Amino acid sequence: MAISLSYDDARLSQIDKGIPILDKYNVKGTFYVSIGSMNKRLDGWKKAVANGHDIGNHSLTHPVQAIGQRWWTGKYDNP
Repeated sequence: MAISLSYDDARLSQIDKGIPILDKYNVKGTFYVSIGSMNKRLDGWKKAVANGHDIGNHSLTHPVQAIGQRWWTGKYDNP
């Protein structure tokens, strides 16, 4: 069995809390980071990569940001 863990938005809590828990259990994750958030804690992200985690490119913006819009299905809810 395999599991894939991915995290979005380069939140500071991922460096402070999430990654240490993953490292404790030798579990690797993929983190999708944006430049602005990544630069706030660049040393922490470099350490994550050195410990075997993957870093992916988050886009600068989300294609749909309105509440209730589910772009992956093409359906839109009225909030």
